[in-house]
Amino acid sequence: MEGLRRHLTYANVMVTILAFVVLGGGAYAVTAAKRNSVVSKSIKAGAVRNGDINDNAVTGSKVADDSLTGADLNEATLSEVLRCPGGFKRIQDVCYEPTSRTGTWDSASSDCPGDGLRLPDGGEALLIEVAEPGNNMLWTVDSTSTGGASGIRTDVIGGTPQLISQAIGVPSPYRCVTSPGA
Repeated sequence: MEGLRRHLTYANVMVTILAFVVLGGGAYAVTAAKRNSVVSKSIKAGAVRNGDINDNAVTGSKVADDSLTGADLNEATLSEVLRCPGGFKRIQDVCYEPTSRTGTWDSASSDCPGDGLRLPDGGEALLIEVAEPGNNMLWTVDSTSTGGASGIRTDVIGGTPQLISQAIGVPSPYRCVTSPGA
């Protein structure tokens, strides 16, 4: 016991007490932290690893669009992925040409099928008009020649895309469309 008293200095006692306080405080913080009290701001970038995330904790709505690659996916879990032809853009279930063509309704209604495509119906044309604001004025398949005088196309009037009547002999922009395929 006498040998222990010789080594028992003020500094040694204080270090020992400090060690108990620090370790005890850390243990208290771990046990006293509220459930779900850690927020995004509390986590350093790159601190969360794959093993830290529970199975099925991350869903599709939490993943940024176009951020996954083939290596990230289990192909056995995928259904058939429908794609637009090269260069075409997609809105909902419509693939459309990225740039407009120009022609009369008669030329548009024959050019699109000649390319294995079709004119959009009125609803599809309005979707394209919303996705590609501007001077689209697209001919639609709904266009009919009422006595050979007019057809239907889209236009933006007062900021709202609408279907309007147009003389079918007047050249107007149009886009051919198709449905997504495998």
